[in-house]
Amino acid sequence: AADPFGPLLTLRRHTSGTPVFCFHPAGGLGWSYAGLLPRLERDRGVYALQSPGLTRPEQRPGSLSEAAERAADAVQEVLAQAVGSASGAAGSDDGEQEADLVGWSVGGVLAQAVGVLLERRGVRTRRLVLMDAYPAELWQDRAAPTEKERLEGLLIMAGVDAPEDLDLTQQGVVSAIRETGSPFASLPEPVLHGVTEMVGHNARLMREHTTEVFGGRAQMFAAALNPEPLEPEAWQPHLGTLEVTALECTHPGMVSPDSLDQIAAALR
Repeated sequence: AADPFGPLLTLRRHTSGTPVFCFHPAGGLGWSYAGLLPRLERDRGVYALQSPGLTRPEQRPGSLSEAAERAADAVQEVLAQAVGSASGAAGSDDGEQEADLVGWSVGGVLAQAVGVLLERRGVRTRRLVLMDAYPAELWQDRAAPTEKERLEGLLIMAGVDAPEDLDLTQQGVVSAIRETGSPFASLPEPVLHGVTEMVGHNARLMREHTTEVFGGRAQMFAAALNPEPLEPEAWQPHLGTLEVTALECTHPGMVSPDSLDQIAAALR
């Protein structure tokens, strides 16, 4: 059986068209992208790239560049299998291999870095979609997240609107998640702890990362209601072209049904 916490999670197997590869946010899990499945053509594969080491800390990448190398290898393995299968291909009309890359938060930085690598390896990125993601350079002067901020990150990924009087401890946050209908409610406690740890780990990798140039076009969806907005234009030096669409939501709202409607439309 497939490991739901493994580095590559198949949300839907690919049969034809361009497969979609979705890159994990700071907590490392890619489950939030399941909402794309009913919004995309049903024969297109959808895969979530998750943080290695969610349950085994010794497997965590030492840098975002290392994480991108591993993810690019996984993307190419899927593309090779799709082309090799009898039923479908994962290429453009001229026979070139191609993929769509999508990333929320840290995942957008990872998706862009994978786009750079695939470009060098002769794989075309048909769509690069950034979901309220900003280049690593904007994070380099920020302090490491506190325990409180890591726990808040876990709540965001679980889609839990925490009451103001919530006990912001690991146990308090786990209890709040268990009381919701969130898919995270069924996660074993060691995995929830791993997600909290990954928020801190990936924040460190972001602060140490240097963004390279991806020569193609990117579509950026920015959360217009963030309390501390960042500048999407910070991507300009790192992309061929950039198109920005503002969504009337905060950062957690990027995976709400209304937001996913627009993101899926950009992937068609």
